[in-house]
Amino acid sequence: MRRGLFSVLIVAGALFIPTVCYSAIFTTDRGEWPSTWPKGLDPYRKQAKTIRVAHGIQETVYEIRL
Repeated sequence: MRRGLFSVLIVAGALFIPTVCYSAIFTTDRGEWPSTWPKGLDPYRKQAKTIRVAHGIQETVYEIRL
């Protein structure tokens, strides 16, 4: 009984060990969206913020603060 409980605890521990995730986050206090986007957004570039997140896939977030 004691050996079975120990085995269960070992397996449970191995399955639930926290994994370490790394990502890099870069922010720019300017809207750096592509030039192919509508020209009506250009006046908002100075008040926008660009956030780039690299965690295996590249993700870019554009935030326009009003």
